[in-house]
Amino acid sequence: IKLCFAEASVAYTCEAIHTESGVADQPMGLDETVLGAKNRALASRAGVPGAQLGIGLESGLVPVDGLLFDFCACAIADGERCFVGVSSMFPLPPRVAALLPTEA
Repeated sequence: IKLCFAEASVAYTCEAIHTESGVADQPMGLDETVLGAKNRALASRAGVPGAQLGIGLESGLVPVDGLLFDFCACAIADGERCFVGVSSMFPLPPRVAALLPTEA
């Protein structure tokens, strides 16, 4: 996140804080993962006095054709709106996927 702002030549102060996602420890599906990112963004903005933006990241899994795909959702909250983006997905190796829950 710091690199992104630096490359865009945006003046900023970045403070990392712990926030709760309000979703399962391992979110399943797009909706739950995006909700976790939004909750983190809103909580991070509220948790830092004077913050103009809150940024939340949440990793989740999506089952597709017997494989588990990992992806990340990013949310940016400015006090009025919450903007969301998602990364590309990649399949977890079957040996790794076998260790993870397949339902929330």
